[in-house]
Amino acid sequence: MKRIHRDPEKFEVISLFEAMSRKRGLKIGDEGSQAAFIEELSRSFGSGKSNPILIHGRRVEGMFEYVAASMGKCVLIKREDAGDVCSAIQGVLPPDFRFVLESGEEIFVEVKNCHKKDPNHPFRLKDTYLESLEAYCRIFKRELWIAVFWSQWKRWTLVSPRDLRRNGASLSISMLEAMRQNQMAMLGDLMIGTTPPLVFRVIADSSKPRSVDDSGEVAFTIGKIELYCNGRAIENQLEQRLAFYFMLHSDWGGENPRAEVINGDLVYFDYVAQPSEQTPGQGFEILGCLSDMISRHYNDLTASDCDVVQLSPGVEPDSLGVLIPSDYKGKDLPLWIFHLRPSAA
Repeated sequence: MKRIHRDPEKFEVISLFEAMSRKRGLKIGDEGSQAAFIEELSRSFGSGKSNPILIHGRRVEGMFEYVAASMGKCVLIKREDAGDVCSAIQGVLPPDFRFVLESGEEIFVEVKNCHKKDPNHPFRLKDTYLESLEAYCRIFKRELWIAVFWSQWKRWTLVSPRDLRRNGASLSISMLEAMRQNQMAMLGDLMIGTTPPLVFRVIADSSKPRSVDDSGEVAFTIGKIELYCNGRAIENQLEQRLAFYFMLHSDWGGENPRAEVINGDLVYFDYVAQPSEQTPGQGFEILGCLSDMISRHYNDLTASDCDVVQLSPGVEPDSLGVLIPSDYKGKDLPLWIFHLRPSAA
């Protein structure tokens, strides 16, 4: 899935001027109108970039677009709330996205961010707001879904408005309730497990100098790279790519590199990823959900430790995940793949 580029510097700026001219009576050939447009553009951008709610909300919307594009079940994604809408029906509000799935189903999705750490804290929507979204969807005879990013938990859920509980003039759902009704599998989400640990091994070229000096430093030439799963070398390129992706973006923690030194010469050093705790007798451990890994990759590209540096990364939307073939049978990287369905209760 690739983005259809529209030359925003050329078309979007003119569209914005058109919208502002209707509101402020600007004239396209008038220098005063041009100056007023640029001044308002600068003021609006300065105000917007200082608004953390606006910035984080927009960034989470972009994150969901990349998550959906990278999981492999969407054939088209369109930002539905962009541009003008004319309607004979009053009180309609376009949701954030229109998705066309590989099954042919077409849905609308509204994306929200909840920053509460308590998994029982209710995420709320005003009933008038939700009704405006649903009124828009009814015109197209399509269903509305609500995607919530529980930012403290780095977890996505996708639920129907019918899953929300009414409380006066608002509707709500907690993270625990949303997880029970989660429909992210509709977009291709999976929970994945394998056998720990995963190891990325950097092997020193034995034909080149590799001696460790008295201060503990060593200059060496990389001879080759190997990947291991539970002590077994991974030889297949797809399995190598999957293992490396899981090491970078799964729930498993990384450790400081371990060096193997024999007779004062560096042989190799290992980067190791494994869960903090293991489940006795299970035979595998959960790496996490694919949507969580894509979101983690997105965060790495768009945010520093304390600030947002980009609203979306400069890469194609489908490039942040890894596609696991439906008939995958790992030779050296066994995978346990779970398709999570919502509770019937």
